[in-house]
Amino acid sequence: MFHVVLFSGGLDSVTLAYHTLYTKCKEGDTLMLHSFDTYEYISQAQHSDSVREIIADICMKGVEEKVNVSYTRNYCSVREYNGSENAYVAYRNTLFIFNALHTYQGVENVKIYLGAIDNQVEGFGDCTPEFVDAINKLIKVQGEKAELLAPFVHLTKYDILLIANSFNIPVEKTWSCIHPKITLNGFAPCRDCIKCKEREDLGIKI
Repeated sequence: MFHVVLFSGGLDSVTLAYHTLYTKCKEGDTLMLHSFDTYEYISQAQHSDSVREIIADICMKGVEEKVNVSYTRNYCSVREYNGSENAYVAYRNTLFIFNALHTYQGVENVKIYLGAIDNQVEGFGDCTPEFVDAINKLIKVQGEKAELLAPFVHLTKYDILLIANSFNIPVEKTWSCIHPKITLNGFAPCRDCIKCKEREDLGIKI
């Protein structure tokens, strides 16, 4: 079986990667961590040394589980939407999903995992169960043998943190900042965006 985790380096996608490895993959399966960078600062910040350490750990755990783990990184320049308090990339998950569908087109029975949470935030309509169902209908119309899965869609951030802790995931190494600051050592979280505040509320080191 070919499993593709849409991987951004944040708490949700990192937890989903470990969850998929341990609960969905069987010996001999392939687990692909599929990254899709949308603009410069986020692409560089999400692939910081700490996230690279997480990727290396997942690969090592894959060897232990006899699962073939690989990592791929694609890039697409898109505009940031500033129509709300916290800017975001419109249709980010949609772009992410279709990039993966295009990349693995023709792969038999590929499972694509999205770490979305249905939190009803403005601009994130592509994080809902209805959206996932619509994408799967479209895949079926295209005649592809693929499926989009969003196992965390009905959970909260705290639920995901509990799952991460159950797998002993180093959550402090994940990255979710929307507006990272440039420093002499690369990038640092801004501590002000909605993602940084979420992490602070969860007790995750920023």
